[in-house]
Amino acid sequence: MSRLLVLLLLPLTIGTILLVRNGLGKPHDIMTNPVPVRYRVAHDQGPEPRPDDIHFGVEAPLLHDQSSSVGKILHQLGNAAVAGQYGIAADQKKFLAVLAGEPAADALAIDPPLLYFDEDHRPHLDRFGDRTYEPHRDQTLATLALLGIPSHFKFRAAPAQATIADLIRIVRDDFHLDDELEWSAVALACYAPTRSPWINRWGKSFSFDDIVNRLLARPYGTGTCAGSHTLTTLAILEQVDEQVPIWGDGLRDRVDEYLAGAVQRLQDHQRTTGYWTPDWPVPLADPTSERYDKDLFGETPLVLATGHHLEWTSLLPEARSLSRPARERAAAWCAMALRNATKAQIAQDFCPYSHCYRSALLHHRPQ
Repeated sequence: MSRLLVLLLLPLTIGTILLVRNGLGKPHDIMTNPVPVRYRVAHDQGPEPRPDDIHFGVEAPLLHDQSSSVGKILHQLGNAAVAGQYGIAADQKKFLAVLAGEPAADALAIDPPLLYFDEDHRPHLDRFGDRTYEPHRDQTLATLALLGIPSHFKFRAAPAQATIADLIRIVRDDFHLDDELEWSAVALACYAPTRSPWINRWGKSFSFDDIVNRLLARPYGTGTCAGSHTLTTLAILEQVDEQVPIWGDGLRDRVDEYLAGAVQRLQDHQRTTGYWTPDWPVPLADPTSERYDKDLFGETPLVLATGHHLEWTSLLPEARSLSRPARERAAAWCAMALRNATKAQIAQDFCPYSHCYRSALLHHRPQ
């Protein structure tokens, strides 16, 4: 009888050990390595472009420019060269050391430190007041997740320190749906994926189903960056759910339908030369009216919309993304916008141009 009991319990015991080893043994475990997210529609033909193939006036010096904000540099790291793909691995290592508060002789000085502690001695990465390092809440943690940085990575603010795991717990404790939630959701999904709900510090329960239902209720084009962050978050969470289930039954079909609707609108409403406008869900009166669009919106909003949309649609499988001609037109327009931009324009509007730069690198074929 005892031998039979052992045989029955052995598979369950082994399964539990494997779950714990992978950081999934408990519903609220934080994984050592974030769930990987990859751009699936990129470089499908031809050689990979290098940064030198596309003019971008400040890409390398920015990493060493002490007048640049941390948020801008993080965009450089995250958008222009994910995980050092494009030959800046040494700069990435140096930047991460400085971001963490490590002393570095010839690197950027972050003063005051990025890490701070509130009145309850809880750690945060600052984004408020004069020390605004993040353009969006929890974007630093989300970007570090997309870069594959382990959760034991430490930030320092002498003499205190905190790991990414510590900060993720704070994000979870402070989470609610009535703030800008996109990057918080990405950070939580990558570092702490779970189907189970969690309780914030005010006793309210949340799940990734709640997050997705809130995002799906938004009309296309609403939210930050012309509504692209909503779409980016859904596409990233979909990749996470493929690897570690975080959604309930039936939710994936609704997400697929929502993203398909966005892709179809982008396909139908792309301007002839390849860009999109901030009002991209609206049918076009004249698809050739670039001069009118620039007068109405200005150059930077077109850069912002086009770079973001080409970037997030690259998270989708080939069969569900934009058509290849649409992608190539958008990438060519991004490359042209970057070549025509001055260093002053790029420095002033680094966020939109960094997305455009990364999208051009993902798709552009050097001529």
